[in-house]
Amino acid sequence: QFFYLLIGLGVLLGLPALWMFARAMWPATVERGREVASRSLLASFLAGLPVVGVVVFLTTRAGKFGQAGGIFAVVLAGLLIMWGLVGVAGLAAHIGARLWPGCTGADAWRGMLRGCFVVSGVLAIPFIGWFILLLVLITIGYGIRVRM
Repeated sequence: QFFYLLIGLGVLLGLPALWMFARAMWPATVERGREVASRSLLASFLAGLPVVGVVVFLTTRAGKFGQAGGIFAVVLAGLLIMWGLVGVAGLAAHIGARLWPGCTGADAWRGMLRGCFVVSGVLAIPFIGWFILLLVLITIGYGIRVRM
C-alpha cells in the first residue's frame, strides 16, 4: 500500500515538473499551447481523439511482435503519452494565467507553476482523477498539440 502512495506522489510532483521543464525548454511551444487551450477545450479533446486511436492501434500492433515488439510498444506509448502531456503544459499555463492574472511578464512562470499544481490537484481526486481525468487530459494534450 505504501508503494501506491509513492506512485501517487510521483505523479503529483512529476507532472508539474514535466510541465515546467517544457516551459523552460520550449517557451514558444507552451505559449502557443496556452493560446490554443484558451480557445476551446472541447475542440482540443475532439482533435485528440483520432490521435488516441492511432496510439492505441500502433501500440497494440507493435505488441504482437514478441518481446522486442512489446518493449517497442512500451517505449512508443511512453513517448506518445509524454508528447500529449507536454501539450497539457499549455493548459496549465492557461489555468495559471486565469487564476493569477497578476503573474505576467517575467513572473509568468509563477502563474504557470500554480496552474500546474491546480491541474495535478484535480488528478489527485480518487478514481475519477486517476482513471478518467488523466486520460481526458492526455487526449486534450494531444488535441492541443495537433491544433498548434
